[in-house]
Amino acid sequence: MAKGKHYYIRKLHRYLGLILGVSFCSGPWGLYFSWNNIDEVHGDQLRKEKRFLPANLNLVSPQVALQELKKTATVDSIKAIQLIEILGVPTYQMSYFTKTEDVKKA
Repeated sequence: MAKGKHYYIRKLHRYLGLILGVSFCSGPWGLYFSWNNIDEVHGDQLRKEKRFLPANLNLVSPQVALQELKKTATVDSIKAIQLIEILGVPTYQMSYFTKTEDVKKA
């Protein structure tokens, strides 16, 4: 009886799995990832910390920003207003609803 292609695929899969498994476990990356703390492996400590905005900022009222938004969009209701920093400039981020669409951000 002739051996089918499924037999050879199973054999190839078995040996490739064995070769790759051994290389991952015994190679330098396998040792690095298994012996180090997972939080250090993720690189979370390399992220830039969020800066706080100084208290002596001269800010406009959110009402002024909302009036500017109403000039360009039809605002039905406000979901949230948040003060964020974009390229060093304090900016209001507004999530709002329109009558025909879902939440928008401006």
